[in-house]
Amino acid sequence: MITRIGIDARKADDYGIGTYTRGLLKGLAELTAGASAPEAEKFIVFQREGTALGPLGDRFETRIENAAGYSARELTALSRHAARERLDLFHATHYVLPIALRCPAVVTIHDVLHLRF
Repeated sequence: MITRIGIDARKADDYGIGTYTRGLLKGLAELTAGASAPEAEKFIVFQREGTALGPLGDRFETRIENAAGYSARELTALSRHAARERLDLFHATHYVLPIALRCPAVVTIHDVLHLRF
């Protein structure tokens, strides 16, 4: 069985979070490249229109999501995408976890400095 993993890469063109997201995708592409890598995962990458992530490999599929950041639409649109794609896991790479997900999720919190200052 192939595990379907969704990755929110909509901030891939940004600096800090974008650097992390691009590095994550590059690392996953390298890990899953080649004939010796077991075909256990399929990655569904949610990105904004016009984002150039470069070739990632045949285990990666991209989906366009242009909802404004930190908006109500963002929360519901990503939940709908996750359900439609039948994801087994969703990785929110920048604080925002969609509501009503039907699968487990991982949220990357880059820092909490803003909570203190």
